Amino acid sequence: MQSACDKEFNALLSEMRTCLRENGRDQSLADNAQKAYESSKASMVKELKNVVYNTAVGNGSGGSWIQSHRNMA
Repeated sequence: MQSACDKEFNALLSEMRTCLRENGRDQSLADNAQKAYESSKASMVKELKNVVYNTAVGNGSGGSWIQSHRNMA
């Protein structure tokens, strides 16, 4: 899912950069969009990892592995 979102965002970003370039505009708008996307993505990944590592319970090997590796996130 992440790679599909990245692919779609990069296509839109490329279009934005082309439009800005063709109209003699500064690329800072596209740069800011890219920074915002990367920041948002990093926050979401961190939040999802926290959900997984902080709510993993159970006696099974999967739950035990997650709990033992939780500090690696």
